[in-house]
Amino acid sequence: MIMKKLLAALCAIAVVVSMAGCQNVKISVSTSDSSSSASESSAENSSSESEISSVANVIESSEEESSEEESSVEESSEAESSKDESSDESSSAESKLDLNYVGDTYKISANDKWEATTTSGTDCAFKYIAKTGLEQGTVLGVQTITAGIDTFTLDEFVDAMLSQYETMDFVVVAKEKTTFKNMDAYLIEVSSEDMDGMILRQIMFKTDKALYVFHITYVKSVYDNVKDEIDEVLNTFELIG
Repeated sequence: MIMKKLLAALCAIAVVVSMAGCQNVKISVSTSDSSSSASESSAENSSSESEISSVANVIESSEEESSEEESSVEESSEAESSKDESSDESSSAESKLDLNYVGDTYKISANDKWEATTTSGTDCAFKYIAKTGLEQGTVLGVQTITAGIDTFTLDEFVDAMLSQYETMDFVVVAKEKTTFKNMDAYLIEVSSEDMDGMILRQIMFKTDKALYVFHITYVKSVYDNVKDEIDEVLNTFELIG
């Protein structure tokens, strides 16, 4: 059971590392549960490494798609220019639609002060674009974890995450029990030297279907300028299904 909790915690921490851009942080797996079998530890560790390596796969896939798109543009003739413009307008419209995300178990949306973006490990993510200063370091992503959801409680998950933070260069700035949409939740804030003044706030809660983690990055010095905008997006979150 402890390895399942660690796997879930590592999935969330992998997103933290990705969003914060901490290239030198090493994620380690350790357990003091002597009753865990060697075969179970090996299988779960392999699964953890697979989850974390997916970050690189997503980035690599994105780069390949970008390269293909650039090649396609270069090969386009002048006679197809009007078609390209039409395609660009369609892509723009799809981008706006992405501000209204609907998943299997929840939906969430953002206004035009944000743009849909891609963050490895999250279902959806929004980047704040209304201002051109440090406020643009604000990104809000939503992650769902379903693996082994019935094998651990929210408290156990948070404890597993904090144990991992202790083995890394992250500093836990805040940890408190709270509520989100009338559900028991945890709020955790972490930072590190590599994050260069940025804070990552996590809001976590659990249902019988999934564990949900909001990952919110922002520059500490401008938090007051974006707090209301962040809260507005969070308030659109709604469980469905």
